[in-house]
Amino acid sequence: MNETGPGERAVIPTEATQVELPAATIVSARSALFRAHGVFTERFGNLGNDRESKVFASLTEVGNEGPFIGAANMKVFNISPVSQGLVDIRGEVEWPEDLDVFVSFLVVQQ
Repeated sequence: MNETGPGERAVIPTEATQVELPAATIVSARSALFRAHGVFTERFGNLGNDRESKVFASLTEVGNEGPFIGAANMKVFNISPVSQGLVDIRGEVEWPEDLDVFVSFLVVQQ
């Protein structure tokens, strides 16, 4: 695998098959800060979702200067809207001790 930094190469997606879907509305775009290491399951609230919402999430390390790409790998495994405004997320922070993690959510309703 070629290890390059951001901006050194670009990934260009191939032409995708067009799929007709009902219109979607962005319900909310929110973020939260928490501490974690290893595999974790956390519940987040006040996201504006319901059980039928589509919820997307990303993780990044955060420090005094804001979000950055550090040495720790961070992964999102599962996301589940559990009830009105609540979302469970399971992920992993590959680091031996707790790190400050910034999770960003995008909630969409069709």
